[in-house]
Amino acid sequence: MKELDDILQKLAAMLASIKRLLPDKKTFYLILLALFGSFYVPWYMANLESRNTFVQNFSVLGQTRIYLSERLHFNIIGKQDPKVISDSLEDYRKSVNVWNYENLSNPIFIEYYYDHDMRLKFENELLPELTSLNDSLYELRKSGTTTENIPEKIRKIKDVFYNLNDQMIKCATFYKLLFRHCNKPSQKGF
Repeated sequence: MKELDDILQKLAAMLASIKRLLPDKKTFYLILLALFGSFYVPWYMANLESRNTFVQNFSVLGQTRIYLSERLHFNIIGKQDPKVISDSLEDYRKSVNVWNYENLSNPIFIEYYYDHDMRLKFENELLPELTSLNDSLYELRKSGTTTENIPEKIRKIKDVFYNLNDQMIKCATFYKLLFRHCNKPSQKGF
């Protein structure tokens, strides 16, 4: 029994001496930053640049698609020359094709750069509205009339798109990259 007490006392003394050698938390983090900062900063800057590129591309594609859908709608409603309508339709189709091609990866990047909630907002709010608008525009082009209120749909898409895009832009800054999920309500101040 005495041997066990001696072993425990020696172990406690060793732990106390080891604890005295360890730095406090602040010093520990400064040492880590000094050791690993040279590896982290290049990755951090590359991530920031790729996020900014993604947001720019997303903004341009979304704005283009919204603008061309408005133009097609106004040309059809305004009974423009068939050549003008045909050109508008062709431009709109091209923008839809580019948007759809980019959407193969957009949900993945939105979740990576932001969070799952923003991805759901993109997939469950914006994409169904765009699909519905697309169907309405083709119905209008085919029959000349539609039961849908296309300007109202475009307004709703603009609201959802601009809100989503605004959150992405606000999160695409150097400081906010530290807070990966900066669009969450608990972190609105950042």
